Amino acid sequence: MVVVDNLDNFSDAAIKKVEELATKFSKNLFFNQVH
Repeated sequence: MVVVDNLDNFSDAAIKKVEELATKFSKNLFFNQVH
C-alpha cells in the first residue's frame, strides 16, 4: 500500500496508527509526503 498526502489536514501520527492496525502488512506500507 502506498499513501501519498501533503499532511495539510492529516497527521503523520495517523500513519503510525495505520501501521499498528496493519501490523501484518506494515512492511508493505509506504508513506510519501508531497507538497
